[in-house]
Amino acid sequence: MPPCWQSRASSPKKDCEDILNGLASIADDLAAGRLETDPNAEDVHTFVEQTLTARIGDAGKRLHTGRSRNDQVALDIRLTLRDYSHTLQAYIVELIKVICKKPVRTPPPSCPATPICSGLSPSPLATP
Repeated sequence: MPPCWQSRASSPKKDCEDILNGLASIADDLAAGRLETDPNAEDVHTFVEQTLTARIGDAGKRLHTGRSRNDQVALDIRLTLRDYSHTLQAYIVELIKVICKKPVRTPPPSCPATPICSGLSPSPLATP
């Protein structure tokens, strides 16, 4: 349990336990498909706070991180982009592995003065 929550007079230990248990149950329900985010909610943070308050009562209204909604959204975007970048890095590594396994194709040797390479009739350079 976060110590800063325990030390706040507005969030007694019981409320902290209820908040943490409520958040865990929301996460479990979302993962299991028993709960879907409300498309009418202002953002995911509002949805979580409303769902938490509906589950545990007024203690859910005490869920605050000390950050503005904009800060929370910016953090969510940064974390999402970081996850996407890890996925992209994995794809790039796989692409490099595939490229390295392909045989190197070298062009035929250049010999323009002989009819075998050029497909043309012999040139004066080809005769001694």
